[in-house]
Amino acid sequence: MPIPEETIQQILGSTDIIELIEGYFPLQKRGQDYWACCPFHSEKTPSFKVSPTRQGYYCFGCQAKGNAIGFVMEYESLDFPSAVRRLADRAGITIKEDEYDQKATKENLLKKKIIHINQKASLWFHENLLKSNSSEASEAREYLRQRKIDIQIAKNWTIGLAPENGNIFKNWCESQGFNNEQMVASGLMSYRDQEEFSKGVYSRFRNRIMFPLHNDYGDTIAFSGRVFTPQNKLAKYVNSPETLAFKKSNVFFGLNKSKRSIAKKESVIICEGQLDLIRCFENGIENVVAPLGTALNEKHVNLLKRFTGQQGEVVLCFDSDSAGYKA
Repeated sequence: MPIPEETIQQILGSTDIIELIEGYFPLQKRGQDYWACCPFHSEKTPSFKVSPTRQGYYCFGCQAKGNAIGFVMEYESLDFPSAVRRLADRAGITIKEDEYDQKATKENLLKKKIIHINQKASLWFHENLLKSNSSEASEAREYLRQRKIDIQIAKNWTIGLAPENGNIFKNWCESQGFNNEQMVASGLMSYRDQEEFSKGVYSRFRNRIMFPLHNDYGDTIAFSGRVFTPQNKLAKYVNSPETLAFKKSNVFFGLNKSKRSIAKKESVIICEGQLDLIRCFENGIENVVAPLGTALNEKHVNLLKRFTGQQGEVVLCFDSDSAGYKA
């Protein structure tokens, strides 16, 4: 069944279109209205007008027009129900679903739980890095210091530390009321035996510096964990597996912070790693992103085009090693 019209109107009434669109790219106020270069076609002179009184947008160049729902549909390439649900989540409005959409309802609830778990875990990892007296925390802080990442920068990016003893984090998760199914769904845990779930779970991230990954709204949806001890011969980075909240091809590290600068400059610099990006950003070069690993695909390119425009500039700034050349 369709979403009730009264619910749609409630969502529109709770959404300020100026605030919504400025979450994607900057707008400039002229008189009563706001303007920008149109995100739906290439142009150099702003012809995309957003009206706070009408709560709508119109492009004098390509004639794109609509309300908040229409904008999210076009900009995010979503169908109508998905765009409405996206705005409902943003506004904290619950859409009453019937039996027809029970599966979608269950997945939506689990997705919200995944984000909740990851956001709480991000704060726990962060506090562990800053306040723990363990030798591994001291090593991690010293490693970051040598990489020119001080305490304030670590706070700016909520950088954390996953303890070497995975049971410490697992016990904390259980103390928060998270069950094994939820912890595995979040990507933070894995089953010890994929055929016998009763054997329990273990922490996916151990003895790694943790970089939280975010969606466009700033929600923590996943993590990238980096080794920091020279004797550790494991993979340099371990990322969360794909979940209901996290699709690797739809995410760049840092994009939630850098998207406004990218849109303003119509240019993006792609760094190879999280630490490279953070140092650039903290030194005033804010139009930067980092892929999760070095492989770039068409979805990544299309994602960046939303902010640079079709004629925007993309600068690759990878390391001059084999991994960088492969990228």
